[in-house]
Formats: sequence, structure tokens, C-alpha cells
Amino acid sequence: MKTKQSTKIQKLLLSTVIGITALVFTNCKKENQVVPESVVKTEAVNLDNEVMVAAITAIPSGSYDLRSALPAGYVTDGSVDYTTYVQTALNKNANITFPAFPILINDTGLFLRSNQTITFLTGGEIRLAPSAKEVYNIIRISEVSNVTLINPVVIGDRNKHVGLTGEGGVGIGIRGSSNITLVNPNVRECWGDGIYIGQARSIINSTNITIKNGYFKRNRRAGISIISVDGLLLDKAYAGYSDGVAPMCGLNFEPNNPSCTMKNIIVNNVITAKNGGQGIQIGLRQMVGSGDRYIDFSFTNLVDTGSKIAFKAVASPVIGTTGGHIIGLVNVSKASWNASVSGFPLYYSTNQPNYKLALSTISVTDALGTSLSQSAILALIKRCVNGVGSYTFLP
Repeated sequence: MKTKQSTKIQKLLLSTVIGITALVFTNCKKENQVVPESVVKTEAVNLDNEVMVAAITAIPSGSYDLRSALPAGYVTDGSVDYTTYVQTALNKNANITFPAFPILINDTGLFLRSNQTITFLTGGEIRLAPSAKEVYNIIRISEVSNVTLINPVVIGDRNKHVGLTGEGGVGIGIRGSSNITLVNPNVRECWGDGIYIGQARSIINSTNITIKNGYFKRNRRAGISIISVDGLLLDKAYAGYSDGVAPMCGLNFEPNNPSCTMKNIIVNNVITAKNGGQGIQIGLRQMVGSGDRYIDFSFTNLVDTGSKIAFKAVASPVIGTTGGHIIGLVNVSKASWNASVSGFPLYYSTNQPNYKLALSTISVTDALGTSLSQSAILALIKRCVNGVGSYTFLP
């Protein structure tokens, strides 16, 4: 991760979150983290349980109480559309706190500005009214910088969507933006991706994105789709039950064009489960174009249970594409892949000789719950590899 990410984010987060926790918690442990440990603490999770996070019950000092922007006699059951009122407050205030009850918005979505900190009190959430749009962003973060969301809960319209087509309904869309931090995001039931990280106007890449302690469940396309980023730290996340429209992944790294970037990507402590496609997928074929493209990924402490394939890494260019190559390393350390529906926890395929995969400390459990020996894992991995890419495997 680039060091330039940490300085501005640390100053912003420490001033914001310490203010929150001073009102709510005592004896917080910082331990050199960007966010105090009491805020990002993750309790144990299983395949279905939501990640537990520390409660925030008081409005941070200096933060605008969104209730002040709502009309007289406002409801607290999420049944009335307050999009216009909320957007007006966002346009006027840098620091805003959402109340401890659900707020309904429509598919126009909410647009954030640079230098904003948005906090959700425990019990607060944004709900999307039923939409007929194939593409929407419930929260849009586009061509801005220095934005922090703390405890955002975003619920899409998957169960009430009008129509059957499309896959672009996004919970939190980050495009062409920099220094964006999401703390304890909980994004569920979206028509497409829970979170989308990509380009603005197909040319402006996102940079320095931090996601801590995320929970993403039952989004139709993917828990998180990463299209273009230089500098991503994803630490502690659950992404499960993605199904409905391909690729149906927990995490989906999928550039759209050769101008996208996939660099300085660090993913730690991620649980994926019961995804219709892959727990984690890296598909780089659209990046190949004129000129070499350099990539680097680091994955540590991964667990997948019951997805079709636990981990997939591919990079074969579109037929007819010439002039460039994918160069770099995907490093996976300490992974536990369990009961993959396909019977193959890994799929690695490429015609790019310098697109390399390194695996270390891998455990595999079959559909019957039997733990495979290291020799059996190696034999299985050999069957999961296609093309000319090179890989290393260390017990």
C-alpha cells in the first residue's frame, strides 16, 4: 500500500472517530491503527451471521443531525421517500450523522462531496425504494476525495425490484475518487454489486481506498466489484450468498478496459461463503491492450466455504487483442478453502507467461468435510491450472 494513502486518511479518521468514541466508549485501544480498535472490532462470524461492530449511539461533536433536515412529523419506519431532504443536507454540511432509524430514498441516489464524514448511528440505514432502473447508485462517490463513511448500512431493492433485467444496481459506487474510507460498511440486497470501485468517465481511476470490517450479503452480482484501483486496503470482510447474475462473486476484480489499473491491492482476513460463482475472482482479460500492464495483489487469511470455486485468477486477452501483456504477481497466503461446489477450490488460467500466482499455507476440505493432505492439495491444484502462467505452492 502506498504511504501517501495513510497520512490524510489517518488525520481525518483519527479526528472523526476519536470524537465518536469519546462520547460512546472508554478505554479504546488504538495500537497504531487508522481507526480505533473499539470501532472496527469484529466478533466471530459463521456462514450466515452478520459481523458485529461496536455501537454508535451519540452524535459526534460538530456533526450535523440529519433529523433537523427532515420535514415536520417525519416517520421513522422507512416508509416515506426523503431523498430530497437528505441530499439538501449533504449539499450543505461536511459532517452529517444519520439517525438510528431507516430512511427511504429513491433511485436518484445520494451524491457525496469531497471532505465529508458521514456517520450512521446504530439502527440507522438507507433503504432503496423499489426501482425499475437497470443501473443505479444508492450512494454515489464520484470524482471526489477525502470521504469517510462510518457504519453505513445500505439495503437495495433486490426483493422488490421492478423488472428482471440489468445488473448495475449498486449500493455504494466509488468512481474516479481518492482517499475514500469505509468503516463497518453493511451493504445487502442490491440489484448488482454491493460496492463498486472503478473509473469516472472511463479514464479517471480510483486511488487509495480503505474498507474495514465490511459485511456484504445477497447482492445479485458481487459483494464488491473492483474495476480500477491503485491502492486498496480491504481488511476484515464477509461476502456471501452473491447470486442471481454472473459472475456471482464475493469479491470480483474485473477491469473494463486497458486504461484500468490493478495495483497496490491488499486484502486481509476475508470470509466468503455460498457464492454462486467464486469466493474471489480476478479476471484481467479486458486489461490487455497496447502496452504492458503491471499488477500486484496480496491476499492473507482467506476463508471460503461452499462457493462454486473459492479462488479464480484468469488473464487471457480478448481474441484478436495484440500489443500488450499482463505482468505481476497474485500472492495468496494462509487460505482455507472448504467444500467448493465444483470440487475445485482453485482455477488459474492464462496465456500470459508473466502473470504469476504464489500459494502458501493452503488448506482444503472436501464436500464430506475431510481435510486433504498437502500432497493431495498439490495434486488437486495441478488439475486446476491451465495455460502458460507459472505458479508456486508452499505448504
